[in-house]
Amino acid sequence: QKSTAAGCDLALFSGDKLLGGPQAGIVVGQRELVQRLASHPLHRAMRIDKLSLVWGYIFHIAAFLSALYAAHVKDGMQQVAALIYAGSAIAGAFAGDLITLFVFWEFMAVASTVVVWSWGSEESYRASMRYLQVHLLGGVLYILAEREEIVIEARSV
Repeated sequence: QKSTAAGCDLALFSGDKLLGGPQAGIVVGQRELVQRLASHPLHRAMRIDKLSLVWGYIFHIAAFLSALYAAHVKDGMQQVAALIYAGSAIAGAFAGDLITLFVFWEFMAVASTVVVWSWGSEESYRASMRYLQVHLLGGVLYILAEREEIVIEARSV
């Protein structure tokens, strides 16, 4: 309020720090300038589509329930790996490009492998290695398929 009262045309601030809620960027100021920002091409590029938002909610709920269920586990490595897995799933849901999705997909593979390794048995080690191989192969094949699709699209133009 002080900024706009002092004559600022636009003021941007972080709503999550101010209000103590979820992450939010807030813009206040002259109505016509705020409307121009809302119609800017980057406004559309930075919005999250509804499907990503649904998956983001699902992954947040799953992460919360998993953390609640595993609260009794004393193994710090298992707890950290599970949180990295959950964070990577959420980041993958909101990834804006293929490379970001690929990176977080691979973080998920490594983190889930560490969770299974933490059981400490020979069977869990073998199972986690099979899982890691399949997951990493799937990520590489996905990248190659997307790359090929991009090349095909470029040639058809």
